[in-house]
Amino acid sequence: MEEELDEGITLAEIHIVDDNDNSIIGFYAHTTGDILQDDYVTMRGVPTTFYSFENVGGGTTNSVLIGVSTIEKTE
Repeated sequence: MEEELDEGITLAEIHIVDDNDNSIIGFYAHTTGDILQDDYVTMRGVPTTFYSFENVGGGTTNSVLIGVSTIEKTE
């Protein structure tokens, strides 16, 4: 999900679920370009916090929030 801010900066929120069902959320201060849902990507950045939220199955999902410096689509 991307949002254009008043200052002309694009802020992208990236939600990744890896092959082990780990949830990773990243914020990136640029557009993600042609990256779409179900694409495989590599994100690099700094973890800022760990948190949890209720999931649709009635359980709890633990996640890490990352300040993303680079993101690239992988095959």
